[in-house]
Amino acid sequence: FLPVNISDQWLATSGIVWFYGPLLLIGIVTQCITFRVMKDVGELDYTLGETLKKYLSAQGVWFAVLAIVFAAPFAFSGQIVGQVAIVLAFVTLIVLKSSNQKLQEMTPYAITTGELRDRVFALAQPTGINLRQLYLLPKQRSRMVNAFAVKNDTVMVTDYLLKSLSKEEVDSIMAHEIAHLQLGHPRKLLGQVIGTGLVSLWVIQILTALTMFFAPWAIMLPIPIVLSLGGYLFYASSRRFEYQADAQAALLTNNPQALITGLVKVARFNQMPLQW
Repeated sequence: FLPVNISDQWLATSGIVWFYGPLLLIGIVTQCITFRVMKDVGELDYTLGETLKKYLSAQGVWFAVLAIVFAAPFAFSGQIVGQVAIVLAFVTLIVLKSSNQKLQEMTPYAITTGELRDRVFALAQPTGINLRQLYLLPKQRSRMVNAFAVKNDTVMVTDYLLKSLSKEEVDSIMAHEIAHLQLGHPRKLLGQVIGTGLVSLWVIQILTALTMFFAPWAIMLPIPIVLSLGGYLFYASSRRFEYQADAQAALLTNNPQALITGLVKVARFNQMPLQW
């Protein structure tokens, strides 16, 4: 048994740096190595500085979230170090929220009229989904070819997808996203995230009770395991949902060939493997 003192608290709370720091450095090195390759093949319209700024901004959000998780046992037990760390992490999240949205080009624009909107809403009609809105994401600079099903029965599509795919392929990709809504996938994934969070809080409460017996750095060890298991379950579910949405999209459009070629193009433009 090891005594708990203020230095132990700081050591455990700063464990987020030792846990996330090496991953961050590896990510920075990877961004620098791949930047020139992506630039040469025409997949990026950014400078290296802009690319690193986007990467660090996005990672800052995850760093703040993990800081909250690591500091929670000490905050719940009334220790000042954990409380200060959580306050700083929340301030970081608030500051990064607006800037990160702008850097990642995640400001959507509603498509209120036009042929594309009519086609997408017609695809949704047989599913019983009351599609509320279709949004356009300006991703021309980052060359992202993608579409998203989000909460409140809305769908987003990037401008570069509309430019890169044929009309039939666009319809198939949009049918894929509508299928996600029809099958309730966004709601189920959100439930998994909440469930993982509740389990993490339960583990944190148990760890908090153990701070009187063990050094804080020792009781922090299970937290990365819980987060890793939650991430694996989320990944496994999301892959299964993708296959289900593919099958349903083929039924909606009655054009599986366009769906296949569309998905291959999406993977190609986004530099993603076809099987993973």
